[in-house]
Amino acid sequence: MTLGMINLSASHLRVAICLAAVCVVPACAPTVRQAPAPILAANGMSQGTLHLTLQQGNDIFDDVNQITATAVTSDGEMFTGRVVQNIERTNSSSSDTIWDSSKKTKHGWSTQFRDGTDTSISYRSDAQAVLTGNRGRAMTCDFRLANPEAGIGGGGVGQCRISDGRQVPVQF
Repeated sequence: MTLGMINLSASHLRVAICLAAVCVVPACAPTVRQAPAPILAANGMSQGTLHLTLQQGNDIFDDVNQITATAVTSDGEMFTGRVVQNIERTNSSSSDTIWDSSKKTKHGWSTQFRDGTDTSISYRSDAQAVLTGNRGRAMTCDFRLANPEAGIGGGGVGQCRISDGRQVPVQF
């Protein structure tokens, strides 16, 4: 097979495809954080363990804010849902006067005016989740991300509350 100016045999082509797959696939693997945490009753007494798994897509087509959560209690109740990280979009507009010394008119030096709008995105450290359980209960979570730009990959801490009053402090 001829690829541009390069002649490739079938075996060379297979090796090239395999190398490309090995190089690309790990970059697309999702970030997964697991956090076993104690379940505490309203009186502070331990009522088992919650195994929280947070997964964030890292595909170039995924939004950094694509985070899913699964939590399983030690008695088998399962909660699932999404985590939403707060994002701030800031639009700023500016008018600049630009002096261009290379352009001289018969009335003097040329100036140009530029109007522009810039959008910046900043990822906040706070994130929330609402998870629904397979036994009719719900769980809400408030997280504080240690490195907001990295999402869950940067770690963090939080507090989850099950609708029956139990509390779950988490660290991931």
